[in-house]
Amino acid sequence: MKRQYLYGGLLFLSFGLLIVMEVSKPKPIDWSMNFTKNSKIPYGNFILHDLLPELLPNKKVQTVEETAYLLLKKEEFVDNSDSNHTTLLIINNQFSPDKEETTKLLNYVAKGNHLFISAMSLKGTLADTLHLSTTPFINYKEDTLSFSLINPAFSGIKSFRGKTSFNFINSFDTLQSIVLGKAKIEQQQQINFIKTKFGKGSIFFHSNPLAFTNINTLKRDNLPYIKGTLSYLPKGTLLWDEYYKAGRLQITTPLRYFLSQPPLKWAYFVGVFSLLVFILFEVKRKQRIIPIINPLKNSSLDFAKTIGQLYLESGSHKAMADKKILYFKEYLRTHFYLSTEKSDESFFKKLSEKTGVSIENVNALFKIIQECELSPKINEAQLLKLNQSIEKFVRKSIK
Repeated sequence: MKRQYLYGGLLFLSFGLLIVMEVSKPKPIDWSMNFTKNSKIPYGNFILHDLLPELLPNKKVQTVEETAYLLLKKEEFVDNSDSNHTTLLIINNQFSPDKEETTKLLNYVAKGNHLFISAMSLKGTLADTLHLSTTPFINYKEDTLSFSLINPAFSGIKSFRGKTSFNFINSFDTLQSIVLGKAKIEQQQQINFIKTKFGKGSIFFHSNPLAFTNINTLKRDNLPYIKGTLSYLPKGTLLWDEYYKAGRLQITTPLRYFLSQPPLKWAYFVGVFSLLVFILFEVKRKQRIIPIINPLKNSSLDFAKTIGQLYLESGSHKAMADKKILYFKEYLRTHFYLSTEKSDESFFKKLSEKTGVSIENVNALFKIIQECELSPKINEAQLLKLNQSIEKFVRKSIK
């Protein structure tokens, strides 16, 4: 039992040390693209969402967490008046609405609302409708990339510089669209921000969503560019999208918080593994150690030898011969079922038949027995002769 407590204590101690090590070690930087308003990783949108009241002081910001199809089916978006127009802001690594969502979005814009999309790529029916496509620019030096706005009103704004993957717009509807911003890379000018007129509203498309993430928004020199870009959005409520986000996909189990934290996740898996190991070893039947018990020693032979030695040392050959004869007759009664009260010819004949010993040997044995019984005293030679004769008879009778 003490050993089990020892093993349990060591397991618990190891488990605790592992948790402490996991909690205390530096958390690696998460460079994944998230774009959600609560994400504080480099490529999240926490800072931008937090700064929106400062960047757009005259706009009301409302968070929406539904698909465009479900959102725009609501009554306030079906028959909204000119004074109640809104702008839907979507920032993600890519945007590819299906056919039904695209129909709702285009109807929403055609009624005088606006759609601002910042994504590296636009796919699906919406991209086909706008004749819009993007191309990534690869193998460039980061310090050679900068963004700027074309409108002379923003000429005093410093060019945007920061960590971002660069996609440029390589095709769009030139009849319905105007260019609002460009990117300069290695002395080349590429379009990265346009506005497309659609019905009574407009669709803005910016091809570099990483420009709005935490790591780039932290740089104060970049805020004027970000504010200038968002200033194109018309008056009205700004609908901040939280559905079309790369970071929206989460673990849906009740343990999602545990599994979302690496130290707790390791602790959980180690605990489950330890429990399985414990069950594996404890399913065996538990019992005390069975002590080795040596069998009792048969001391009958030693006792007989001791008694015989006493008789020999005391010179009681007669007494020893009488007991030998007594045991021999008991042997005949129990093994051959013969009465030994009379030692006559009839008894000798029956004994010979049952034992298979010749009648002559039987007569010779009992002649020796009678001499020992009748003699008041016998010597060692007579006792030895009696013993040898009896043993010889017993061996023959066994065969």
